[in-house]
Amino acid sequence: MFGLSWSITDSAVLIVYILLLIFLSVKIGLKNFRNEDSINLFILLLALWRVITCWIKGVVSINILSKNVKFLFDVSPIFVFRYAKVEHQFGYLFYSFILSLSLITALSILEFLGVVDLGLFQGGYLQAFHRNHIKSGFIWSLASLLSLVFTIKMNKKFIIFVPLLVTGLLLTQSRSYYLGFLGTAFIILILVGFKRSFKYSMFAISSIIFTFGLIYLIPEVRSRFLSIFMNIQAEWSIKCRLIFLEEGLKIVEKHPVFGIGFGQWPSYFSQINQIYKYPCPNYHVHNIFVHELAETGLVGFFLLVVFFVVIIYKLLKAYFMLDSFNTENRFGETLILSGIAAIFNLIIGGLFEPALVKSVVLIPTFTVLGFALAEADKL
Repeated sequence: MFGLSWSITDSAVLIVYILLLIFLSVKIGLKNFRNEDSINLFILLLALWRVITCWIKGVVSINILSKNVKFLFDVSPIFVFRYAKVEHQFGYLFYSFILSLSLITALSILEFLGVVDLGLFQGGYLQAFHRNHIKSGFIWSLASLLSLVFTIKMNKKFIIFVPLLVTGLLLTQSRSYYLGFLGTAFIILILVGFKRSFKYSMFAISSIIFTFGLIYLIPEVRSRFLSIFMNIQAEWSIKCRLIFLEEGLKIVEKHPVFGIGFGQWPSYFSQINQIYKYPCPNYHVHNIFVHELAETGLVGFFLLVVFFVVIIYKLLKAYFMLDSFNTENRFGETLILSGIAAIFNLIIGGLFEPALVKSVVLIPTFTVLGFALAEADKL
């Protein structure tokens, strides 16, 4: 059920997760959350610093505080599933996630070919039941990566899901998560190659290259992918991101320590837009690091970066501690490698998208990370 909700709507994700959160919070209690852990510390300090910047800038409001609480809620799976000690349930979540999304992908291919009409495409993009193709792109990217990890570490039969789900990713036409998937996949393959054998890496690389060869068979997807590199000055979607980066860095020059205050980018950019009339959305810089810099200054940026670095360090350390040739470690290694895939997919996608404000991105990512860290804590 949890896996199916990931594949369908934001509301279903939230409803199911709230029920799980209530149940597991009672089961876990607060004693584990008080565990002295820098991961907990840095995320809580970031939330606190955001409030401080609002207070210093005199822009504290219920709406701003609720956004900060929502962020803590969205990342809370890293606490809940980490301390719940239910990491062996990850297999059930994985299977439901992959199977439900594979079914949706198969139906979408039939719709793409004109066999059925289920309304899975909007504006030429595969959105399925999501509100936009960026969210669906993230879901398919994460599913493709988890299938790749399970193929390499658990059972080669999972390879049948990799090309199917990557095809779904291509049909979403989400360029940010094209890059998120490709960048993360090669990181995973390098890690596997270093630790065990490059034949596993070559096996997986060949399947990725073959699947991405579909780019040249689907004209709409091909042009969308190539536009990342060829339409930098011609397409407003890309130009807006460059404008956001420029304006965000200007803020850092003027307000390096506190930024303009958490949640203040929309009003700031709206004022800029009264002058320049950019056809760009105003709600986010579309880069999670520059956005944090602009709103909460160097301190907020530092806390966010260290939060990610500590997670990556802990997972990488655990991954290299496990003996790949010991079959008893196979599932634990799969969990940890899944966590590594999830965090890098979030970071790479977050270089181009407002990933830290989307529940449908954060909840699945930090659920996988919660399971992975639970496994890492055993070592």
